[in-house]
Amino acid sequence: MVATGAASILSTWEALFANKKLWRVNNRALTDLYELKSDMEYRMKAQDSPLELREADEYFERLKRVRAKGERGYQRAMGEEV
Repeated sequence: MVATGAASILSTWEALFANKKLWRVNNRALTDLYELKSDMEYRMKAQDSPLELREADEYFERLKRVRAKGERGYQRAMGEEV
């Protein structure tokens, strides 16, 4: 009975702190995405021409890096192997 109670408390404690870690991972990823969006909007307004394929590829690579970084952060926060 004591072991069951301790397991419940430990599980709740872990869930509480995992949410804080996930919140931080989410905010970091969101900040990176806002920065990418801002850079793209600036480029579109600074030059009155469509994006070149090279530029679009660079933005897409940045997006993939942000997503991969967020996924790694999520896995670390959840205690999974990275």
